Amino acid sequence: MDVINQNREVSEESNSSGTRSMTVNYYFAHRLLPSLIFESMDLIITELQEVLKEQNASTILSRWMDTMFPANCDDVSTEWNDSKFQVIIEKISEKITLITVKMPNPKNVHDAKYVMFVCSLNGRKRDLWVRYFTFELGEEDFYHTCEWCYDGMHLNYGYSKDSSLEYFVSRVKKSFQ
Repeated sequence: MDVINQNREVSEESNSSGTRSMTVNYYFAHRLLPSLIFESMDLIITELQEVLKEQNASTILSRWMDTMFPANCDDVSTEWNDSKFQVIIEKISEKITLITVKMPNPKNVHDAKYVMFVCSLNGRKRDLWVRYFTFELGEEDFYHTCEWCYDGMHLNYGYSKDSSLEYFVSRVKKSFQ
């Protein structure tokens, strides 16, 4: 399955030449991460397990970033090249862990302020799973809590002017209770 080609939802802005372009934030949060998660689930689970063991999430995210954007890519701003992703790990039960990543500040509609992996990384292989959420800037400074699904669906769980991490975490928790 190719999530990138299946999901045609696009965040675009016109530039001075009239063509449309997408931000690095958008590609990373809406294309690269869902594609990695749903096309390489075993790899992602292994890497997320490493995050929990070694607390090296920033390194793994930077490696994923380098996979998508080579160091000499002119389109990647210094903000992304020098980015040290802030990662918050919260174990909410014996089986469920939240791994939240603060992204560089969103500048355009649909850019993500946070992304989150909700995962079960313990136990037998058949019991391991990952769900992926984004907290996206919308029109008029509203933020949308969304989920990317294996089949390429992009679900919206509502929006708010509250852009805090606490609000995002509470909305995600509500989606699986």
